[in-house]
Amino acid sequence: MDKFLETIPRLVEDGLAIDPGQIGMQLLATFILFAVVFKFLWKPITNLLEERREIISNDLEEAKNANSNAHQIKVELEEKLAEAKNEAKNIVEASRGRGESERTRIVVEAEQEAANRLSRALEDIDVEYQKARDNISNEIVTVAFQVAEKIIEKEIDSSKHDDVVKGFMKEVEKNA
Repeated sequence: MDKFLETIPRLVEDGLAIDPGQIGMQLLATFILFAVVFKFLWKPITNLLEERREIISNDLEEAKNANSNAHQIKVELEEKLAEAKNEAKNIVEASRGRGESERTRIVVEAEQEAANRLSRALEDIDVEYQKARDNISNEIVTVAFQVAEKIIEKEIDSSKHDDVVKGFMKEVEKNA
């Protein structure tokens, strides 16, 4: 075990020793590795990343445009909804107005019909009144003739006869 302990310091010195040839080889290998990576991987990877960035940028732009369009469509739909509500309100108000005018027209027609019926009834009453008056006048004339016959039968003188007829006529005129 002593031998092992003796070799440790030598191994450490050998391991820590700087060899310029080895450093140069390491640098050359690293440079070649960077050149190969740059030549074959760096440009394709950066191109791929650039394409990916453009796709994401385009997608974000499209999303912004879609969001803007959606907002614009929402505003237009809200305006159309407001217009539709106003139009519905106008239609209801117009219907109410038409209903009110129709009700007024019906009431006016009913009042006019009632007035016409009343006028016809009054005309009918007037006609019936005239008929009754004419009938009464005819009856009076008939009665007057009958009275005249009776007067003639009794043979009164002409002055009494005139007085009776005049009195009778006055009485008829009062009643008529």
